[in-house]
Amino acid sequence: KKRKGEMAHDRGTAAVKAFSIVLGFVLFVLFATWTLALMFSINKDMKLVQANQNNLENAWATFLSRNADAMNNNNNNNNANTQPTGTTTVDVYNTQFQNSYTSIESGPIVDGLLNSAVNNGRPCILPVRDAPVRLPALTDLNSTLVQVQRVWQDALVDLGVRGAALAVMFEGQVVLERHYGHIKAGGAAVDAGTIFNVGGVTRLLTSLLAFSLSESEQWSLDDALVDHLPQFAVNNPYNKANITLRQILGDISGLPRNAPPGCGPEGCDLTTAQVLKAIVDNDLTLINPPYVLPSRSDLGYALVGRAVETLTGVTTYEQAVETYITNPYGMNDTTFTVPAASRSRLATGYEGNTAVTNVDLGWLRPWGGAYSTLRDMKKLLRKLSAIDEPGSNDNLSAQTLREMLSPLFMSYDGKTGQGTPFQMIYLKDRTARSLGGQISGYGTHVLLIPAIRLSIIAMANKDVDMSQFTVPAATLLINPITQQLSAPKPLHPPTNPSEFIGLFQGVNPLGQSGDLIITAESNGHLRAQDTRFSEDVYYDLTYVGSEAAGEHFVVLWKGDPLFLTCLRVFDTAVNGASMYFSQYHNGRYDQLLFQQDQYRLTQN
Repeated sequence: KKRKGEMAHDRGTAAVKAFSIVLGFVLFVLFATWTLALMFSINKDMKLVQANQNNLENAWATFLSRNADAMNNNNNNNNANTQPTGTTTVDVYNTQFQNSYTSIESGPIVDGLLNSAVNNGRPCILPVRDAPVRLPALTDLNSTLVQVQRVWQDALVDLGVRGAALAVMFEGQVVLERHYGHIKAGGAAVDAGTIFNVGGVTRLLTSLLAFSLSESEQWSLDDALVDHLPQFAVNNPYNKANITLRQILGDISGLPRNAPPGCGPEGCDLTTAQVLKAIVDNDLTLINPPYVLPSRSDLGYALVGRAVETLTGVTTYEQAVETYITNPYGMNDTTFTVPAASRSRLATGYEGNTAVTNVDLGWLRPWGGAYSTLRDMKKLLRKLSAIDEPGSNDNLSAQTLREMLSPLFMSYDGKTGQGTPFQMIYLKDRTARSLGGQISGYGTHVLLIPAIRLSIIAMANKDVDMSQFTVPAATLLINPITQQLSAPKPLHPPTNPSEFIGLFQGVNPLGQSGDLIITAESNGHLRAQDTRFSEDVYYDLTYVGSEAAGEHFVVLWKGDPLFLTCLRVFDTAVNGASMYFSQYHNGRYDQLLFQQDQYRLTQN
């Protein structure tokens, strides 16, 4: 009997297990079916959203095309000093704009985009306006700039330079430019178009190229060099780690400075394969452990530059620099071989009193083979100093440029370090980026202080250290510029303050409440009261200028595109933020953007 009971129990247990398995399988099938249906629905919705967005873009383009004549007439009326005439024009445009969307499939997403575009994208007639006034940025620095010129003159005498050019730039604008001497003995005077060999400043071009390729995902800066040059092999007695591109660009790879035998300081006629073989044959050894001590390596920069040639679509390093750097930046005179038509502008280099012939570094060009002009270098420095300005670096993001200008290695003193490729030096509580280039017959030095938007470039036709000018000049300028940046800006009122005053209700996409109350004082100066804070917070507004007629300022708010027109721009001195008034209607601006938030006029 006991055995029969056990057998019955076993049969019952087996039945329960079988039922559980069947039930689990059924639940799994139901869950899988539901998941697939959900994925199909999401995919269908995403395709619909994309199609709707494409339709919206096409409709907007159709609208602009259909109404081009009307918009041109609108601009012509503005040029003839015609003031807005109420709501008639706006209503007509809104009707035409709405009709342009008749083919779009309706839905909450499309309706939201459509309403946003209709309400905020209407063309308008610009009111008559006085020319905007911008006060010069450095009106209080004249005496300091006179001292900088004296430092320049003393440096030229002390260094025995025959021809040179310099530029001091603040906020991307030239505040001091000087040319000295002649291109050749008895020849034309040096000017902004005179060509110099910039030597090691070529490393800046190579670094920019490497970061550009990283941003376009053609390689990663943390790739090992051997990933792109498989034949590369170096004796590393410190560890087994591979040297990375980033380490080389930051001069912390431990590679020695010079190339192996067969490549001299005056140039290198070897190929990449021959150089890699020479490195192995000569048992090239690291002089420092990576990331322990900075050590400049011209060999390393040449290897990175030539590794670029292994990427898809790249023929030569020189061609890549032209494609990614010099062409986008408009640096038309920056080359590695001076063309015959430009040789009359090439400054003769000097070693002491001996003239130096044109030197071509060949395979070593990526570290020091570029020729350039003061005019081109100003363009480059203007790009580097305008990191946060929209559209100023279309081919390289502000984030990538900021990464390139940041220190990769800091010394134990906390005041010096190494970047890619700049050296970091401490000047009067400011971290400066310093890069020099001395090569046979020429000397160039670049110094940047991004925190105060100061940049200095000095070029000479002699193998001398031009930091003997740039560092003292920057030291003189730091305090006056800092004081000027911290000083309150003189206010400049708009022509007609009544166009801007009123209560603007906040429509922050994060759901935060708060309004801006714009008032005008008796002298016409505008002031904004920010009600988002418990205490009274005021922003004085200084009129800057306006966008050209017919241009559209496109922003995203809650995922919707806002096509804003007729912009008026004011400085607020709040973390560099600007206030944008838009949508001129019935003699008023009824919308403004401030610090990524949107506000709309709620009372007349």
